[in-house]
This record gives sequence, structure tokens and C-alpha cells, in this order.
Amino acid sequence: MEKKPNSAWEKFKRPSTLICILTFLVFVASLAGAITVLVLGIDNALSYVVYALSALSLAYTVYIIVIYSRGAKNKIIEILRSNSLTSKILDEFDFRTLVFGVCKVIVNVLHVAVTILIAILSHSAFYGAISVFYVCLIALRMLVSLLYRKRNDIAIEEKSLKKYHLCGVMLIILSLAHYPVLFWLLMFDITLAYGDIFIFAVAAYAFYKITLAILNIVKSRKSESLITKSLTAINMADALITIFMLQIALINTFSTGTENIQLMNYLSGGAVCLITIALGVLVLIKTKKIKEKRKNGQ
Repeated sequence: MEKKPNSAWEKFKRPSTLICILTFLVFVASLAGAITVLVLGIDNALSYVVYALSALSLAYTVYIIVIYSRGAKNKIIEILRSNSLTSKILDEFDFRTLVFGVCKVIVNVLHVAVTILIAILSHSAFYGAISVFYVCLIALRMLVSLLYRKRNDIAIEEKSLKKYHLCGVMLIILSLAHYPVLFWLLMFDITLAYGDIFIFAVAAYAFYKITLAILNIVKSRKSESLITKSLTAINMADALITIFMLQIALINTFSTGTENIQLMNYLSGGAVCLITIALGVLVLIKTKKIKEKRKNGQ
């Protein structure tokens, strides 16, 4: 008789697959019921039962996800390690940065294609200037990524250093060439707005990009690969221009008309421009230090 409570408690702590499925179904059904009750404005004892059931099933569903997430994570890692390519992505930060860089090229190409289409259809010089900036970053990223194919070349270190130096120079040139144009175009009342719901997805994507770019820069400090350092610098410049675009869209979407929109756009754009230039300068300083070390035989 004493084992039954313990057995039931163990089943509660480590539910079977059937219990997990049933819990999830109860959660979905009770959530649908709670939404229905809210929409219809029902206020009686049954409505409170539905609320309580949805809350309890949600809590237990979250508990199930937490306790099984580690095992699921280990299983996924085990599966990924069974393949040489995915195993290399997991274990090597430099290779992982390269793979993600190539994926970003594909995503950015699609993004640029949409931006160019919008520029053509709306006859917007602002979108056109943004498109040119993105195209330059894509070309620079591809130029650096192609170096990985020559990683066994005896002159790879020298070639990597040249590309790293080129990244610093191009980040400065692109900032000085494009941001003044963007600021000038902003004088003509640029309308860059999204739907109230869609803009939250755009914002989430933009903050994901900037967060990932910052994390990669921190991690790349431990890497000796100049290819990796070049890609992280390019990714940061890409994330910064995306944040600038998002800021303009947010103000245009939620502005009440009483704010000084132009001033806020210029301040945020100026900050992004200066950060990108500073990033390019830091790359050039790092390049100079590496050249001096190699010259001294260190």
C-alpha cells in the first residue's frame, strides 16, 4: 500500500509518452476554451474551471518540456555527431561561423532582392541606397568565405590578413559613402513602415541579428582565424544597418506626429555610422599589430 503513492508520484515526475501527449491535448483544448470564454464574455463557475484547467495544464506542459529538454538535447547532439559535417559544425567555432556566414549570404540575397523590388516599385532612392549597401556587404562576405577553400594553402595567412585589412577599409568607405546619402534622403519624408503585427517579427529578427553578431565578436576574440574575424565584423555591420532600418520603421509605424522624427533618425543613424566606422578602424589597428608581430618574427 505504501508503494502506490510513490509509484504515482514517480509517474507524475517522469510522465510517459502517452501522458505527455494527453497533457498537451488538454492544454490546447482548455486554451481554446479559455479564449472562447473571453471572446463570448462568459462569466460563471464553468469559465473559472476552464481558466484553472488551462493554467494547470500549461504549467505541467512547461514542466514536461523542461525535464525532457536535456535528454532531447543530448539525443539531438548524438545524432548530429554521427555525421562528419554536422559534427564539425558543433565542434569548430571557425567552421560554424563560416557555415552561418554562407547561410546569411543566402538570406541576405533574398532580402536584397525584396528591397530592390520595393525600390523599383515605389521609385524609392532610399531603398535603392540600402540595397547597394547590402549588396556590398554580401560581396565582401562571399570574398572572405571563398578563402576557406584555400585554408591549406601555404600563403593562407597572408591572404587572410589582406582580406581582413580589406574588410576594415571597406567598412569605413561604405559608412562614409552610404550613411550621408541615407541622411540626405531622409530629408524627403521617407515612409518606411510595417503592419502593427508584422513589425514585431521584424524587430525580433533585427535584435536576434545584433545579439548574435555581438556574441560572435566576443567568441572570435579567442580565435586565431582572420577569416572568422572578418566575417564577424561584416555580420556586425549588417546587423547595425538592420537596426537602423528597424528604428526608422518603428518611429514611422507608431509615431503620433508630435515627435521630432528627423532628429531621432539622424541621432540613431549617426550612432550606427560611427560604430561601423569604429569597427573598421579597430580592424585596421588589429591588422597593423599582426603585421608588426610577423615582421618581428613573433
